[in-house]
Amino acid sequence: MAVNMCRKVARAMGVMLLLTISATGQNFFRGVLLSRQDSTVIPFAIVKLAETGNYAETNSKGEFMFEIPSGKTLLHLEISTFGLRETIGHQPAFKGTEKIYVNQTPLVLNSVEVEGLNAEEIVKKAVLQIPENYTDSSFAAFSFYRQYEKINGEFKNLIEVQAVVSFIINSVKNYKSAEYGFAIEHMRKSNHTYIIDDLQYDDYDFSALLHQNPVYHLAESSLNPNAFSFYEFSFDTLAEQTDDYTINYKCADFSSEMHGVSNLREVGWQGESREEGVFIIDRKTFAFKKIERKAYRNPWYHYPKNNNFLLPSKRYYEEFVNGHLVVEYQQQKDRWFPASLCYNYTNVFYKSATADKEFTITDVFEWHCDSVSHFIPQPLADKFYKDSPLPLHKYTYNGTHWKKPSPPFYFFTRESVYKDLEKLNPLEDQFIKNGQ
Repeated sequence: MAVNMCRKVARAMGVMLLLTISATGQNFFRGVLLSRQDSTVIPFAIVKLAETGNYAETNSKGEFMFEIPSGKTLLHLEISTFGLRETIGHQPAFKGTEKIYVNQTPLVLNSVEVEGLNAEEIVKKAVLQIPENYTDSSFAAFSFYRQYEKINGEFKNLIEVQAVVSFIINSVKNYKSAEYGFAIEHMRKSNHTYIIDDLQYDDYDFSALLHQNPVYHLAESSLNPNAFSFYEFSFDTLAEQTDDYTINYKCADFSSEMHGVSNLREVGWQGESREEGVFIIDRKTFAFKKIERKAYRNPWYHYPKNNNFLLPSKRYYEEFVNGHLVVEYQQQKDRWFPASLCYNYTNVFYKSATADKEFTITDVFEWHCDSVSHFIPQPLADKFYKDSPLPLHKYTYNGTHWKKPSPPFYFFTRESVYKDLEKLNPLEDQFIKNGQ
C-alpha cells in the first residue's frame, strides 16, 4: 500500500442500487452544462443543488449528476464558473442527460490596475498568468522521491528513489497540463508489508503524486477558478512585508482533496471534506511561489449508500480524516518550475462485519527537484516508462549512490521514522536484502 493514490472504492450497483432507490424514493438527475452563447460544454464548473445542499463538478464533457429526493418537480442549480455565478431553475424530466444553459462571459483582469486588487482578484490574476509564468516547453526534472506510511502509530514501508521525471507539457484552453514519464536511476526500500490485502491491487504509480500539482492540473485543484465564488479570501496580516502576496483562503463546503481515491467524484463524495490554505504569490510576476492546502473531514458527512468499501473484497470500509499538501516553485530566468511537492493524508479503515476500527493509516509522499533540463541524452531517453510500480520494482542496491545527503523528511523527523523501521534489523541491511 505504499502508494495507494489511485485506489477505487465500491459504488452502489445493480439490483442493490435499484432496491435502494425504490425504498428511499430517490431519483438520479443527469445534466450537461452548456454555454448559451455557442452551446459549447462548460467543463469543471461547480454546481450546487439548493434543495439538498450537495455539490457536483462537471467533467471534461460538462456532465454532472445529482441524487434527487422523491417528489421534486423544480430544481435550483447554483452554478459557478470563472466569471459567473448564476442560479438556474430547472424542471427535471429524468429522461437521459438534460441540457442546462448558462451565460458564460470571459473574465479579464490583465488590464485591471494592480493597486486596487483585493485578495480574490490577486489569486484570479495569478491563475490567468499561469500560461505566461510557467514554461510551455517539455522538460526533465532530476528528482528525489520518498514515500512511507504511519500505520497505527508506527512507521513502515519506506521507499526512496533517485529518478528523472519527464514533464510533457500541453496547453488546454490557455492553461497548462502535464503528462509524465519516469526513469528510475537508483532505488532503496525497507521491508514492505500489505496490512490489508486489498491494497496490493492499487496502481503503484508516483505520477499520481505529481497530479497534485495545481499549476499543471488546475481543474482538479484548489486553483480551479470555477470554485472561487465559494471561497473566502483574505490577506495574511501577520505575514512579514516581503515581495510576495500572502493570501489565506477557506472553503467550508467541499475540498479538492482525493486522499488516494481516484473515483471520488464519481461516487459523489464532494461534500466529504472542507479545506483551507495559503497562496504565496510573487508581486512582480504574479506567479505562485507556494501553495499549501489542509483538508479535514466534515463531521456531518455520511458516505452515500455505504459506497466506501475497499475493493475487491469489501472486507473493510474507509473514512477520511485529514490531508496536507505543500507545493513550491522556483524561478529560472523568466519561467517558474516545480521545486517540491510534499503530501500526506490519513484514512481510517473499519471491519465491514463489525464496524470496529482496525487501522489508521497516514500515507506520506515527498518529491524534490534538484535541477531541470530541456535536453535529455538518448541513453537516458530510452529508460522512461509511463508508470512506476515502485513496491514491485526490482533493483540492485548500491550504497555508493546514496552518500550524498537526501532531502530532509518534511512532515516527520528522520529519527522517528528510522527508529520504527529498524526495530527488527538495521535499515541498511534491509536496503541490501530488498535490492538483490
